Amino acid sequence: MQKQTRSGFTLVELIIVVTITLFLLVATVQGFANSASQFSFSNADETIQSMIQQARSLAISGKAQIDYTDFDKDGCRDKNSMLDTNQCADKSVDDLATPAHYGVNFQKSGSTYIVTLFADNHEVSGQQPKENVFDYEPNAGVTAYENGWDIVLDRYTLPPGMQLIIPQPDGTTVPACSAANCSATIFFSPVFADISSDLTNLPPTTTEPSDPFFRFGIAQNNPNINNRKRCSEIHFLAGISEPMSNLNLAQLNSCP
Repeated sequence: MQKQTRSGFTLVELIIVVTITLFLLVATVQGFANSASQFSFSNADETIQSMIQQARSLAISGKAQIDYTDFDKDGCRDKNSMLDTNQCADKSVDDLATPAHYGVNFQKSGSTYIVTLFADNHEVSGQQPKENVFDYEPNAGVTAYENGWDIVLDRYTLPPGMQLIIPQPDGTTVPACSAANCSATIFFSPVFADISSDLTNLPPTTTEPSDPFFRFGIAQNNPNINNRKRCSEIHFLAGISEPMSNLNLAQLNSCP
């Protein structure tokens, strides 16, 4: 009698195939998740760096904005202002003036991290609340101005899972600010784009301070992937953001 042969898979073979398939599926999903996380981190870093470059470029060009505060003292403001004086020849158009500075503000409010590009306007006498030069007032909306606040040109909120590394008031970033609310601002002065800040290590000055850098960074903490961090520093004369090296990924709230 001829012996019959059976076709198909044994139970052990099926288990092996399913195990390999699941392993490949998990690896693929993790790869996609890691790629998406890397893209999100890179996009956040590029957005922030672009805002800093834009602030510097606006300062170098001396770009004018609507003169809500009569910074140039010609008696004219925006066309909707009730504060225009008789010195203003044409009250039907917005008066333009180069602001005192262009700046970028780094802000932490609870678990929300926000970066804002803005035009720093001169103080308006008699208005409350008053806006001061070398100060950032965050209450205005994008491309808006109200009652002496700064003109906000762009605003970026970091996605979940990412955080800003914001210097402490003295400029220290080892460790950085860890309070519930933190803020630090860098200013670029027209037209040479020399920088200053609201930090004590980098006040408005014409001489090089002992610590002439504004430092900041972003970090990403995800238990399913490796931590990521990028720190940058800006020299008060060069005004260009440069990456910092020797980063300790175990300490996400510090630069380096």
